[in-house]
Amino acid sequence: MDQTLLGLYKLIAEDSGIDERHVEHIIKYVFHDTRREIANAKGLNVLIHGFVNFQIPKGRIKKAKEIVMDSYNKGKMTNSTMKKAIKRLDDKER
Repeated sequence: MDQTLLGLYKLIAEDSGIDERHVEHIIKYVFHDTRREIANAKGLNVLIHGFVNFQIPKGRIKKAKEIVMDSYNKGKMTNSTMKKAIKRLDDKER
């Protein structure tokens, strides 16, 4: 594991009085769930209270739409699959 992260876990553990293993678990859990929520169709904005609000960059959504349309145009995707993918991306864009 990255020595910088280990040092950070140790510092947080000392400051908060929590075991380093628990600190590591909490941090990994929070970011794993945050990543999952952002990837979820309903994960438009993710707020971690007192930390930060994550949003999917509009440019990434636009690029994903281009990739979907390219796949569809090359015959690698059915019409219904393409429509579902575009709808899901449109939902994230709002």
